[in-house]
Amino acid sequence: MVMNKDFQFTSGTIKKRREFNHLGENLHPNSRVFEDVPYFSMASIVLIIGFRNLYFTSFQKNFTSILNNFEIDFNFQKIGFMPILLSVFIILFSISGFFIHPEFPTSFDIRFYINILRIPVEILGYPLLISAVSLFFLSLSGKIFPLIFSDIKIYFGLSFLLILWNIFAFGSDIELIISLNSFVITIVTLYFVLRSFLFFQVLRKAYRFQMPLTLFYICALNLSTFLVLFKVLAE
Repeated sequence: MVMNKDFQFTSGTIKKRREFNHLGENLHPNSRVFEDVPYFSMASIVLIIGFRNLYFTSFQKNFTSILNNFEIDFNFQKIGFMPILLSVFIILFSISGFFIHPEFPTSFDIRFYINILRIPVEILGYPLLISAVSLFFLSLSGKIFPLIFSDIKIYFGLSFLLILWNIFAFGSDIELIISLNSFVITIVTLYFVLRSFLFFQVLRKAYRFQMPLTLFYICALNLSTFLVLFKVLAE
């Protein structure tokens, strides 16, 4: 085997060497060209197809429409446990596929799967936790689901973009079209813009907050979420 910078020549073939972080996960290389199949993104696609076929009404009305989430009686039971569970798995798999390109171990290793899920769980979980805790302690309201679902719905929509990026990056250099930094900035901007829009609708209609209080919540939640996510991604 012969190695030269980012390439290695072995058994008559030339391959691009992969980079590893301190946890041992195989991260995306700078060129974003993968040798291995993007398993997490493919799993997300399978779940999306199953979700749409099994729960088409909920998929179309609650998860892909931005106009049907502000009813006064909007609650967990109305949507159903399985659609929400499927959406959460789709989000986690799409984030995992974007941030981590793992080389699976030959034997079961619980630490490997914990490391794989840590970043996606933190990226999804912290905004939900911030929204729920802030709403409860600042307004003493136990009706937190509409606000939490707004975050889930935004993540669900953005997961399509993450899946597309990862699929296009498989076997091609997508950064020739759009740079990784530009794509990440676009995703973050869309997240906070859509989040502000949905939060405005939910806080005004589901919680009947006045305009000043609504704007205060939006600014406070977005700022705290941005700081927490920045710390998570910086690590």
